[in-house]
Amino acid sequence: MTEDDVPKIDWIHLPHGVEPISLWECMHDGEVLSCVSNDAERTVTFELSVPHLFYKDEKDLNILLKIEEVTSVRAAGSFRRIGQFEEPKDASNEERNRLIKEYWAKWREETLTWSDFESALDTDPLQIMDASLVSHKNDNTLKVAGFLDGVKFDDIHFEIFVRGRSIGLSRSDDGNITLESFMDLGRNYWNDVRTGE
Repeated sequence: MTEDDVPKIDWIHLPHGVEPISLWECMHDGEVLSCVSNDAERTVTFELSVPHLFYKDEKDLNILLKIEEVTSVRAAGSFRRIGQFEEPKDASNEERNRLIKEYWAKWREETLTWSDFESALDTDPLQIMDASLVSHKNDNTLKVAGFLDGVKFDDIHFEIFVRGRSIGLSRSDDGNITLESFMDLGRNYWNDVRTGE
């Protein structure tokens, strides 16, 4: 089997033994401020704001996450197909949870064009709830989940997927940062939160 014959990874059918790497600690509570595709160079670059990971004098520092040799992009949102959820009065927690699940089950996942997703970030930065990365051979897939909420969208949950050959990071002040050191910043921050430091 040649490299070209190796199945491309996606989030539904991961190769046996391949597990996602959690980026929750370094990206949770951050925002995707912008996303820029360069079709000629086959790159996608996210600008991330995660100010709580940096010192006070670096609060305006952003992270640029660049995926190269991009082969797939997808932005899928969970859209309400019916009115707002109205919680019944005097409902038990069990009943409330059941009704919420029934309400969510009536939503529908819909995809945006990638250009519509990129332009939405101008007014509705993606509020990051979770992020993961899967790497297998020379294939990497980034998944970012969060909410678009602002001018164009009303608190809509999205999952963003980008697949490419390599992923690199840099700082907006032209400083260097590796994925490992970015993940360490997140681990250190949440460890301090847990220990109350």
